[in-house]
Amino acid sequence: MKLNKWFQFIIFFLIIITNPTICDASDKSIALHEHLLRGIETCFAGDYDQAWNIFDQVNEIDPNHPSREFYQATVLFWRNNVDHSNPRYDAQIKKLLLQCMEKSKKWLEEDEQNIDALHYIGLAYTYLGRIDAHRGKLYSGGVKGETGRKYLEKAIEYCRQKDSKSSGNTSGNSCNVCEDIYFPYGAYSYFSGRLPKLLRLFNFLWFIPQGSTEEGLNALSRALEKACLHQLGTRTLLVSIYSRFEEDRIQDAFAFSSQLIRRFPDNPYLDLEHARLLILIGQYGVASKHADRILSKVTRKQPNYDVVVALGAKLIIVESALKNQKIKQAKTQLQAIKKQPQYQNNTLTARIFLLQGQLADLEGLREEAISSYQKVVAFEGHLQNRAAKKKAKIYLDKPFVQTK
Repeated sequence: MKLNKWFQFIIFFLIIITNPTICDASDKSIALHEHLLRGIETCFAGDYDQAWNIFDQVNEIDPNHPSREFYQATVLFWRNNVDHSNPRYDAQIKKLLLQCMEKSKKWLEEDEQNIDALHYIGLAYTYLGRIDAHRGKLYSGGVKGETGRKYLEKAIEYCRQKDSKSSGNTSGNSCNVCEDIYFPYGAYSYFSGRLPKLLRLFNFLWFIPQGSTEEGLNALSRALEKACLHQLGTRTLLVSIYSRFEEDRIQDAFAFSSQLIRRFPDNPYLDLEHARLLILIGQYGVASKHADRILSKVTRKQPNYDVVVALGAKLIIVESALKNQKIKQAKTQLQAIKKQPQYQNNTLTARIFLLQGQLADLEGLREEAISSYQKVVAFEGHLQNRAAKKKAKIYLDKPFVQTK
């Protein structure tokens, strides 16, 4: 019996010695994931150019891996976050995601249970669906999102079939691939669950959206705790979900945002989101001061703190003034903003007119307020701001009234 065990050990040892690619594959996978984590950290830090270059180097480690194309697409999403309706990067994002998809499909041709491949093809489809949904192509976006969900579900199922030792970590990397899958899966499930009930009743006409808000939040909570590559993305998404859709979780949103802003103080989108949350929790003066700090970064020409970020910060200051009943100050600032032509051609333009309408309502100028709200509702294309439009429609029927 002992001789048999020694024989097995010797054979195993010889295989390792004579086949160094086994060790090389593991080392390459670990190096790749450490590289991706560095790129993700750099992107969250607000240095999009450097993040792009870091992801570009993935090909030097593994030219067949689909992560380079996916993460470079996410860099472009981040560049557009403040002016999210602007289609300026759409063509480039789609090209990268399709390339990511092609690489993933090649892996699946070799092994249909390749969890990395299923993960990235699922990501590519859901992000393509995200672009279509942002541009009002709900049918196309829904179909792509649902296709992505099916790939992600396959990956999760294969993960469950594996023992606890492998946990779907097919590449031997330092991250658990299976736990990262719960980020895109949870995001899709949550927003699918938020579809209007009437639309869900007729889903057989185009596609069948699966998932619920509860299922989505559970998956995202798991990703927040255990994900590796998508942990920061999960935290950022939960800030948005909690502050916009889950009214009882606003303090959780603020806690997450505070963690992110301490770690990444120079990300323009996270900066503006934090200022917005300060208003939502009633810290109007603090929000205004935070916006002033953002404007100082624009003045210093901090990377990616551009004219659109400056507009976002100025609108935070106007809204803070309105909340503090400083009507004259809000009016002066809004008039100054409207005189500057560079502020009239982006997603935030709708917010200018929304705040103008709210100000007019507070001054008792109902006709002027209605005119401003109508302009918000009329914006289409890259000028459309769905959140502002939703509020404007409410105030068209019922005047805006300030509440502390």
